[in-house]
Amino acid sequence: KLVFALITGNTKLADGKPLFDASRKNLTTNAALDVANIAKMITAMNGFVDANGEPLAIEPEFLLAPTSLYFSAKQILESESVAGADNNSGITNPIRNLLTPIKSPRLQASDAKSWYGINKRAIEVNYLDGNDSPYLETEHGFTVDGVQSKVRIDVGVNVIDPRGLHKVTNS
Repeated sequence: KLVFALITGNTKLADGKPLFDASRKNLTTNAALDVANIAKMITAMNGFVDANGEPLAIEPEFLLAPTSLYFSAKQILESESVAGADNNSGITNPIRNLLTPIKSPRLQASDAKSWYGINKRAIEVNYLDGNDSPYLETEHGFTVDGVQSKVRIDVGVNVIDPRGLHKVTNS
């Protein structure tokens, strides 16, 4: 839930700019979910360089889509040929199996038209003292029969590098 809050809320980062911003080169607008636009998103993520001009080799690993776009994304990413290839069966799908499609009901609820390219190293989830299990505390009742329970987990989420995330909107 915290990770999706970062992504869908377009959280401002330490530099004061939103996570997805044209100045970061990680936002594409008015682009349908198709082979050409997925290729453009991959190209944009591959295009980042360091201060010396060396490629950073950022590869998206997942295509995160709302439920309404997931089935199209799955078909596009896993088909052997591209749409419209019925007239020429020799046309292969250049992005076949490059990304793993992931369906998200949370995206469906917040923005059913946008989709994302994600490198799994772009977002970090941290737990207090490395304890990734919930802390359970119980107290036996003194004045009443029963047990009270309290559960908590100390977790934080942070964007490591916004270049590892790319948002594509479709109006």
